[in-house]
Amino acid sequence: MNIFGKKKLTLKQNIIPDHLFIEPLVYAKTSFGIKTETKDETVKSYLLGISATQMKKNFKVVEDISSIHEWPFSKLMQRKFDKQKVTMMSRDYLLSNGYLKYFPPLTAVCIPMNRNHLPDDAYSDTTDNEIPALKNYIFQCFDAETANFVNNQSAIASGIYDIHDGEQLSGYLVWDEHKVSAVIIDGQHRYKALLEAMNINKDFQRCRVTVNLIDLVSLCRKNDCKPASVLSDLLAFVN
Repeated sequence: MNIFGKKKLTLKQNIIPDHLFIEPLVYAKTSFGIKTETKDETVKSYLLGISATQMKKNFKVVEDISSIHEWPFSKLMQRKFDKQKVTMMSRDYLLSNGYLKYFPPLTAVCIPMNRNHLPDDAYSDTTDNEIPALKNYIFQCFDAETANFVNNQSAIASGIYDIHDGEQLSGYLVWDEHKVSAVIIDGQHRYKALLEAMNINKDFQRCRVTVNLIDLVSLCRKNDCKPASVLSDLLAFVN
């Protein structure tokens, strides 16, 4: 069965108590790196093709997250953030006439959050009520048949879920904003510039944006490292 044949309903609000699930986002899974019998250097990621409105709703930049300054990698990102550059990109490129408006992909990760909605130093294991709550949510987004694809293997970590019909290279990605935050780690100036352009010209809200969401959970488990440590290594490369 192809779960992409179903029409997704538009929910006006989160209807599952104690959870803040985002709307299911269609993904295509990819990876880069060398994998042999003795080593695995692959970095897995989810390619998301979403509207600018969905980008604004579901993703943040570092400066928008409370107390993330306590994470070592945040200092590197904040030091490089240039508000003047954002305004120039919005005014002189996105909003100007006579230019092709290409918007390169953004790179993001889901970082774990604790009960106080502050960045945590590890991903939690799933709780007993997460999968039933997710199944109920998918049922209300789609139907009972699609909800049947939700099972214990759908949880990547507490608050991050991969829903597919057996074809593991594509499916729906959902996360719970009470448990994780999706953060742009490369392209934050483009992100902010597009937000500025959207405030001036509402037509930008319908533009399609590509987000490369790195599977940070698998990297942490594979290397037995905390998220902040893995992110520091990623940022040293992408920036």
